[in-house]
Amino acid sequence: MKPFLRRPAALWSLFAVLFALQTVQPTTRAQAGTDLLTRVQQTYSNAGSFQADFTQSIDGTSGSERVDGTLRVSGDRFSVSAGGQRFVTDGVTTWLHNEATNQVIINDFSSGETVFAPSRFLTDASSKYRVVSSTDAGSGQTDLLLRPTDASEFFDKVTLRVRRSDATVMSIELSDLNGTTMRYTLRNVRMGSRQGADAFRFTPPRGAEVVDLRS
Repeated sequence: MKPFLRRPAALWSLFAVLFALQTVQPTTRAQAGTDLLTRVQQTYSNAGSFQADFTQSIDGTSGSERVDGTLRVSGDRFSVSAGGQRFVTDGVTTWLHNEATNQVIINDFSSGETVFAPSRFLTDASSKYRVVSSTDAGSGQTDLLLRPTDASEFFDKVTLRVRRSDATVMSIELSDLNGTTMRYTLRNVRMGSRQGADAFRFTPPRGAEVVDLRS
């Protein structure tokens, strides 16, 4: 009878180990993801600035849109050119130029919840978001799923695809409370690229219609 008494004990031990793995692995993966996010923030903070080409795709209730463009970032200052429009901010003032209509809208810069500021998700994401899962995306890359720590945050889900070798972000996907998903796929990322003083200021071209909304 002794062999039969030992088998249930062995099975119970196996179940205990499996249960422990099920409860520990998600925590371990989340911690590994948090560590990788910390590396990302350190990488972009240390670089000071970067530029990249990107493809932006937007899916929402009104349809889908896809454009290619270029991005320059230095702290809260950034310049985005895509789809015949250019958005520039020096961290104080913003300029939005529509080439087709030659209209320039000038406004005060706001780092509010609805604004996608690249530096917010590359150097300071952990201040408002936490890593809830970390998934191997293949080719030496990891997908980090971030959720806001405050339920009122405008972007309720953010996914960063990170190249593990150098903690470079290859894509950013954001889903907002209105059901819109934006995805930025980055290419030709140049870290620490020198940015001139004029890179984050904009002078309206001759003949442009200027709409100044500053308070």
